[in-house]
Amino acid sequence: MVAYMKKFEIAYLHIGLDKTGTTAIQSACNHNQAMLEESGVLYPELYPQKRWHAPFGSYFLDDPKSYIWQKERRSTKEIAEVRKEDEDYISALNKQLEISTANRFILSYEGFSMFQKRRPLEKIQKYLAEWAESTVIIMYCREPISYAVSGISQQASSGQLTSAYPKNPPFQSFKRICSDFEHVFGFDNLIVREFKSENFLNKDVRNDFFLQLGLDEDLIDALDYTRENSNSSITKEAIKLACAIRNLNGHMSSGEFRKRYRRILESIKGSKYVLNQQQYKRIIRKSRPHVEYLSKNFNINFEPVEYKTLDEDNDSSNRFFDALAAYF
Repeated sequence: MVAYMKKFEIAYLHIGLDKTGTTAIQSACNHNQAMLEESGVLYPELYPQKRWHAPFGSYFLDDPKSYIWQKERRSTKEIAEVRKEDEDYISALNKQLEISTANRFILSYEGFSMFQKRRPLEKIQKYLAEWAESTVIIMYCREPISYAVSGISQQASSGQLTSAYPKNPPFQSFKRICSDFEHVFGFDNLIVREFKSENFLNKDVRNDFFLQLGLDEDLIDALDYTRENSNSSITKEAIKLACAIRNLNGHMSSGEFRKRYRRILESIKGSKYVLNQQQYKRIIRKSRPHVEYLSKNFNINFEPVEYKTLDEDNDSSNRFFDALAAYF
């Protein structure tokens, strides 16, 4: 890799976490690129994912096809072609960094938190250190029960669920993620925030994110949020229909499924999804050491969430959604 002089003061690596307003933050950064760069913050716009920087992580993996973004694409490309795409992406990023007049830059993708080993993070740290004096990690953490419900909704909307009540609902290993990033980037370079609207300026996570970048409130007030592209949660009925459709169309990629069915699923009225008792107990048990870790190290203390009684679904209801799915 070519050695560059360090022209930036700070490189910000925004790693989500998933279901903490990441899409809204990315959309706001992308839509306000010009104003941000005038204020000293570059948000690179790169093909093929102009709003976010998922391909950046692929470049640093020994097996890029194991990367979460590549898996979601269900790419059939050979490894050599994938590596060529990654190299082109990094080359384009280097060019943007070279010509920018900003003194800080942001790279954002929740998949950066999903590496199973530290080696890719160490490679990313080395790359960013060639450009910036320091790297700061920004991440938001969501209360585990709330995250599980929202995560199931998103998985269903993306065609990733075959059952509306998966035995292993989505779960985030806060302790592992923070420990890995602390090991590579240092504890003092971690900004870990609770995803809770009451904690944010005007109850908006985008405002909070820009405050972490050092932008003043007057500039934040001037940013345009009108083009937000959010991931709305869907109803229990929509989740059941999504699972039934997925069982009939298992060959579809997540992107294809979202493109074809997302608007339909979001339009379906119904009741709010609630975890069943088994799911609830599993999340509480698994999250305990991670919740304690956040409390001890980052003074994040989630409010307890009590179990809500679930109206059990009957077989006739399930058969109805199986039949309905055939029409889609």
